[in-house]
Amino acid sequence: MKAAILGTALIFLTGAAFADVPGGFGISPSDSGEALRYLRCGKATLDFEARIVACKQLVRDKGADSYAGSMLGKIYLEQGDMEKAHAVYDQMVANSGRDPWAWAQRGAFFVAAGDPNSAMKDAEAAFAAAPQTPAAFTARCFVRAIANRELEAGLADCDAAFAKAPVDADMLSTKGLILYRMGRFSDAVDALTSAIRKDFDRVDAWSRYLRGLAKRAQGNSANGDSDIDAAALIDPHISDLLDRYGVKAP
Repeated sequence: MKAAILGTALIFLTGAAFADVPGGFGISPSDSGEALRYLRCGKATLDFEARIVACKQLVRDKGADSYAGSMLGKIYLEQGDMEKAHAVYDQMVANSGRDPWAWAQRGAFFVAAGDPNSAMKDAEAAFAAAPQTPAAFTARCFVRAIANRELEAGLADCDAAFAKAPVDADMLSTKGLILYRMGRFSDAVDALTSAIRKDFDRVDAWSRYLRGLAKRAQGNSANGDSDIDAAALIDPHISDLLDRYGVKAP
């Protein structure tokens, strides 16, 4: 369930790379060539063109609502190619069925594109895709946090998700973001630390970078810088991506 609904949620943002074959996301490569394409698509330290080629091959084979579609949109966003990124996210929504995260990822794109009103519409569409489910609550919390709007309602969404399903790393990372937006830096550090501990095997630049910003905001610059440096080793583009969402040190 996590792989299908929550597993791609923060992959989009984190630039998470697979330690080996990406079985942790419910992906079962059919052969070694496909496994290699998954690795190249998700490996944030590779150059853009190599990743794009691998992601496009997977999108062709798996569809734009797949992990590869999420990563391809993220790469275009990191490059600043908003037209191509928009096209990928539109295709994901069209192919999504009832997956709240297709809408949530396009909502995050709209924030980066300077259109928070469209982002909030996608937040509601994400919830409507599978209403009252943990994924729907977490997806709406996520978009509200990225857009920096309706934060109290977003936190209530996250808490509702926690009440409905076992808490996993993606849910904790999303809550960490909204707590950071609210200026609750100590609580954000706690949530993000729990996220990292919950799924330590998955290399997550997002949680580490955001925890670094929260530690800096607490006046703990040395430990904050250490987290930020660790995140940059995982994904050299993480700071640029978060800048697009206006997620910066206060």
